Amino acid sequence: MIHPTTQRHARIWALVYVREMVKRGYRSAQAAKETNLGRGGPNEAGYNINHGKISVPACRPNWTFRFTELEREARTSPPVRPVPAQMQLI
Repeated sequence: MIHPTTQRHARIWALVYVREMVKRGYRSAQAAKETNLGRGGPNEAGYNINHGKISVPACRPNWTFRFTELEREARTSPPVRPVPAQMQLI
């Protein structure tokens, strides 16, 4: 069972993924062209990018954020780590 999360927790997870992708050279222009890019697995929150928006499917309700906003934040703010106890997948 997946525990319900707040929008803040989902945004932190999305920001962690965006930060990783920006380090590898992925940009919001690429995200805008995506129709269904995702990653996930056991004990991982995972992400899905669709038409310039990113969501974290393991976070319920399924919050969606604009990739451009998170990319800007990833470039200007220090790294944020999600708290494992708050995001634990059971």
